[in-house]
Amino acid sequence: GAQMFPDLSKLTGVYTPVKRSIDYGKGHMRGLLVHLHNHDVSATFTKARRAAYLGLLSVIVFSVSWITGVVLDGTWAYGINYLSDLGVSPVFGARVAFTVGCISAGIGFVAYGYSVMKTCPRFLVKLTYLLSIVCGICLIGVGTFNEGTLLHYPFALTLGGFAIASILISIGDDLIEHKHESALKTVLIFLVFIISLVGTRQFAEATAVIALMTWVFVKCSSFIMHNRI
Repeated sequence: GAQMFPDLSKLTGVYTPVKRSIDYGKGHMRGLLVHLHNHDVSATFTKARRAAYLGLLSVIVFSVSWITGVVLDGTWAYGINYLSDLGVSPVFGARVAFTVGCISAGIGFVAYGYSVMKTCPRFLVKLTYLLSIVCGICLIGVGTFNEGTLLHYPFALTLGGFAIASILISIGDDLIEHKHESALKTVLIFLVFIISLVGTRQFAEATAVIALMTWVFVKCSSFIMHNRI
């Protein structure tokens, strides 16, 4: 005769995958909550690595902007003109290139410095990248206020002084942490700047900017490759 009650055994094929999905969802949610509760250092380092990419991009944009400004200006010469001369160039495009380069690199310095400062517990690293943040703000100021304004030179001089201090402190931290290869790279970059001081002030300024950008590029690249400071 007709079966009075449904055959519940047929529902097993539906119940099993549904239960498996529910269990998976619960496990995933539990893992997410644990991760948020125990916000580990690796997650923070990932954010800092993203900032390092921004630092690299900023150096590239600055370099391209500098070259573009020189080409558009047509009269700028290495060792004869100050880099900031591009900010008062009679050619509008050269002035724009200079401003874009300084502001872009400045933003990159601030973002990268802030992320690393928050990430690493070592005091010397925090101090190094705190100074890098100040350098970034000063570089934005240099690009925003050209040579014809009173604020240009205070920003430029502060940038130079804090950049030197940041690099020297970084060398000290590398030596303390026995990161001799990293320290050697920074020392070589700094020596290039020291040697440039025997030339004209214009030559020293341009070379110092190149040394600073090279240092940032090396630090960002190292951080991206090794995920450690």
